[in-house]
Amino acid sequence: MTGMPAWPARRQDDVWPVVAFLRVATNLSAQDYRDLVSDEAVGSCTMCHGTEGRSENPFVPRLDILSPAYIAASLHAYSDGSRDSGIMAEAAAGLDDQAILRLAKSFPPPKSERVASPQTGPGPELATQGTPEIPSCHACHGPWQAPLNEAFPSISGQSKRYLRDQLILWRESARGGGRMAELMHHAARALDDTDIEALAAYYSALPPARLNDMAR
Repeated sequence: MTGMPAWPARRQDDVWPVVAFLRVATNLSAQDYRDLVSDEAVGSCTMCHGTEGRSENPFVPRLDILSPAYIAASLHAYSDGSRDSGIMAEAAAGLDDQAILRLAKSFPPPKSERVASPQTGPGPELATQGTPEIPSCHACHGPWQAPLNEAFPSISGQSKRYLRDQLILWRESARGGGRMAELMHHAARALDDTDIEALAAYYSALPPARLNDMAR
């Protein structure tokens, strides 16, 4: 009966950053708040995703490693509700096709380091070879010598915490997206917590790179 709207998404995990902000906000001075949102003049994306899309917040994805095609598809999915996030639903609600295209092209790619440090443990083998139940991650997400479909995101250099959270959402069928979403629901179904930890550690330790940097 308060008149407050419900959270605009089925997912509940992105409620908690807003809760955390509201708990801190009562102790912020006017100057503290201005400092917090100082990047708003540069662009509202920058406030969360960092300068030029290079987020340093482990809960927020880097955008500079994603292709413009993938960013545009994601914004459309947030806007039409096929990808579930209360935070991003609000951010994308007012964007028309032209604005989405402009934003998708606004993040320069990272300076690619083509040679990664060797890694040990289960992550590299699981990512490159998969198992009878778990398909190879490399086949869609790279790094790969041949060009891959840019409808898939690069995850090389993405934060470990973000990757872990997303894999859990995929496994629980709580993550939506574009036309490729069903592939990930199937791919993540057999992952246990150890697999997810290993894959997140492996990909987060790779140099940040876009999907087809290795193919050039």
